[in-house]
Amino acid sequence: MDALSLQPSFATETKNFTSASYPALSVRPGFSDLHSPTTSKVLGLGVWKDKELHAVFGDGTWWRYRDGAWTKLTSGLDTSAEWSFTNVKANLSDINLVGTNGKDGVRAYNGSTVSSIGNPVAGLNLIEQYYDRLWAAVNNTLHATAGGTADKWQTFNGDDEDSYFIGIDTPDGETITAVKAGIGHVTIFKQSSMHEMFGAMVSTFRVQPVTYDIGAINNRCVVTIGGIMYILDRNGIYEYMGGAVPSKQFSIPVQWYVNNINPETRDKCSVGTNGQKLYVSMPIGNSLLPDVILEYDPSKGTWYTWKDIQPNCFANVGNDLYVGDNNGRIWKLGGTTDGNSPVTSVWVSKAFTAQSMSQTIRWLKAWITATIPAGSSINVYMSKQVSGNDDWTIVQSIPATTVISSRPIYIRSNVAVNARYIRLKIECTGPVTIHEIAREEDYLPLR
Repeated sequence: MDALSLQPSFATETKNFTSASYPALSVRPGFSDLHSPTTSKVLGLGVWKDKELHAVFGDGTWWRYRDGAWTKLTSGLDTSAEWSFTNVKANLSDINLVGTNGKDGVRAYNGSTVSSIGNPVAGLNLIEQYYDRLWAAVNNTLHATAGGTADKWQTFNGDDEDSYFIGIDTPDGETITAVKAGIGHVTIFKQSSMHEMFGAMVSTFRVQPVTYDIGAINNRCVVTIGGIMYILDRNGIYEYMGGAVPSKQFSIPVQWYVNNINPETRDKCSVGTNGQKLYVSMPIGNSLLPDVILEYDPSKGTWYTWKDIQPNCFANVGNDLYVGDNNGRIWKLGGTTDGNSPVTSVWVSKAFTAQSMSQTIRWLKAWITATIPAGSSINVYMSKQVSGNDDWTIVQSIPATTVISSRPIYIRSNVAVNARYIRLKIECTGPVTIHEIAREEDYLPLR
């Protein structure tokens, strides 16, 4: 958006703030390191019964995390294929965490061990549970198990409980990139299209196209929150509630990030949720790994930009968000530090002007009201330019040794006298909360 036309509450640059105390600016929570057992890339995160985290790593191993400790469940898996997971009971003895990667068949965890199950079609991937079947894809074909089963992919007796498959053909010839349930039916995605599966049995199954303009980058780029499906497409972040074409109106403020995703590493994008907020991870510019997380709070309609964590995939257990990265680390959102490092944050205001941009502006007085806990610090800078980083001048510094509880902090605003533009930059270390930025302005005549 035009930096001169923004409302004062918008920022032209943010890093590591969150909506938790909105409309106050508060620094995002930290991420605690779960000290995973390997340094190989996290190829997928799964959750068993919404209470136990599982991870598959790039060394071909599958581990579970229980009571603060990691246990290896199996090894010898493919070392590069990404995993998808779902939970299912059907005809199994208990609810199983079922996973696929297109290379190792269908694997299931029953609460104690991981084993291969069923007679899947070769290359089966993108697994999902809906109604009384498992659904998955091979290239551009959607497959489903026989009715009421989790292990019968090739049972054909000529009745409504048969296994099922159907080709999802489109003019562009793309393969299926995602299979998701969550808004009343199975939704099938390609890079540039969406399709919905309707019906409850073989004789009533039918595929209905939703759009040939919007799709999902990969299976990690679709998530459902509160009955709304959020989709990361090559051209935007969309929300879909069924019955109409997905809309990206809510994500216009962060469209710049989507437009600047590195096309060479676009497939590394992913989305996640803790059940309340949406998190979108993407590689920007020339980045080879995701280097930006966008936080969206549906209850407030706010967007914030997070950095310093590089998710390859997300998972949520209860209301806890977990992140797996390219270096085998698994992080849990919460606390005040990233590992043992304090969270650093930046907020840059719009360029403030007089009532007309032909006038010069002066801030006679300026104050920031903030809560700065022990161990945290804040630096405030001013600039007389619309953009750039050439003339930032520090106007206030609150060191980490000071404890301040929600009191105004004076800003030396006389460093920007007779300026046409005034910008403010706030840099924080630690869990700072900024409640208000106040200023008293004076304008000179038009000239």
